[in-house]
Amino acid sequence: MLKTVFLACADDAIGRFEGSMLLQQVLMEFFVFWLDTAEDISGSRYNPREVCTWQGVECNAVGEVMRFEWAFKMEHEAGTVGLQFLPWSMTDLNMSFNALSGTIQLADLPEKMGNLNLSKNRLSGSLRLDDLPVPMKRVFLGQHTFSGEISLERLPKVLRVLNLSMNTHQGTICLTSLPPVLETMYFNENMFDADPIDGHRKVVGQDQYPALGEVRETAKLLPRGESPWWRDEGRHLLILCCFQSAG
Repeated sequence: MLKTVFLACADDAIGRFEGSMLLQQVLMEFFVFWLDTAEDISGSRYNPREVCTWQGVECNAVGEVMRFEWAFKMEHEAGTVGLQFLPWSMTDLNMSFNALSGTIQLADLPEKMGNLNLSKNRLSGSLRLDDLPVPMKRVFLGQHTFSGEISLERLPKVLRVLNLSMNTHQGTICLTSLPPVLETMYFNENMFDADPIDGHRKVVGQDQYPALGEVRETAKLLPRGESPWWRDEGRHLLILCCFQSAG
């Protein structure tokens, strides 16, 4: 059975450290408890090993959980993802190519999270990208049934990759406030409006590659199955891949 833990205040550094490690253990026990393969990860659903010895878990030198990778289990890994149970120290989470279901709240991610990969599961609901943690650099949330409109106006300033492909997002997309270091975005196979990009109308040929500055200010797609890819030679590469209109 999962432990119920009551942590008393400790004035000394040792007490605070031990309490912190114990809380991380309990949080991770709750996180994996709702996964079908909890025993494979922790040794036992009800009497798990010490968290830094778990499969897929990486801790730092002082025993704080930094990364958890449990991917490509396909149909063998079902369950739900309770982001609220992730330890505050975690920076990387990869649970892609599984069969996880339910909804997620990006506001529940640890404040230090820099890389999130939940691609190709069975998650649903809406996404508030405004709630992504400040250090977030890479987000992979493609191949689900996420829906609703998305906002790109308050993305983390250090974000480099955003993949929301193969969902059912709708509405328009504004490109005027993108992070300065952004390299790649994938929005293919969604249900965006026929004119998905906010700005002035400009016909962009299938083989043309306008600069990002032009795209931000003037580009607007005509209704068609797929958009061109857009290249910004001045700062590596930005790809807006294969917009698909709702019609």
